Amino acid sequence: MSEYQFYEFLCIDNRLTAKERKEIAAWSSRIGLTTAGAIFTYNYSDFPIDPVEATARYFDAMFYINNRKTRWLFLKFPADLVDRKVIESYCSVEEISVLEYDKYLILDIGFCDDESDGWVDGEGVLASIIDLRQDILKGMEAEYRQNIREILQTYSRLSALKAKIIFAGLT
Repeated sequence: MSEYQFYEFLCIDNRLTAKERKEIAAWSSRIGLTTAGAIFTYNYSDFPIDPVEATARYFDAMFYINNRKTRWLFLKFPADLVDRKVIESYCSVEEISVLEYDKYLILDIGFCDDESDGWVDGEGVLASIIDLRQDILKGMEAEYRQNIREILQTYSRLSALKAKIIFAGLT
């Protein structure tokens, strides 16, 4: 049986150079590539490199979904711009962790959504939630956590990302 897999990578802080686009294009023929990001869709094979490494080296965010309802969201932050302890305080459930890669921290949010029915599609999901990365960068104060809750409640309407699961520890 085939498995649908969708990976979307997005650049926020910088655009991909011609050299980087050439390197990324070599990963797969199943690619939509621009200076702002890349989309890979698979039905019969797997993504050829580690998505954490791809995010850390080239991109600022990644969204993944498959037909088994597994979802991942990676948000990359320069380590010198965020307080790791504050980011780790959001990791109150098993589905959230902070990964360290070179001079970056990657907020890794992943879960399986067994409750949703029907076809899964990743198109447009990352664009609809990418503001979360900037919102996290804007502040790390205690009152900011209330703003995070409000933001995530808005995003929780998306079947692809259930905020009540992701940041359950903030309530």
